Amino acid sequence: PAQTLTFGNQGSGSALIDLSPDGRLLALTLGSTPSADVFLYDLTAAAQPLVLRDSIFVPNSTGSAAPCAIDFSPNSRRLFVVAGGTFS
Repeated sequence: PAQTLTFGNQGSGSALIDLSPDGRLLALTLGSTPSADVFLYDLTAAAQPLVLRDSIFVPNSTGSAAPCAIDFSPNSRRLFVVAGGTFS
């Protein structure tokens, strides 16, 4: 079944989504958010709507950067996040 996820102020920028290879987790980014950059959802929970498992703030040298790529490892144990930004 389809579900709608609602977020308050999601900022601007790209939205990214990735499903773990084992089908248990969904990673989602919404450009630049004020509280977190990557949202991780548990797809195995019996309760609906989806359960937010964790949120990950992505720091850079200036404090925060919107992720520009996300990808789970082949065994679904790690989530790789690439963030844009300028390091000077």
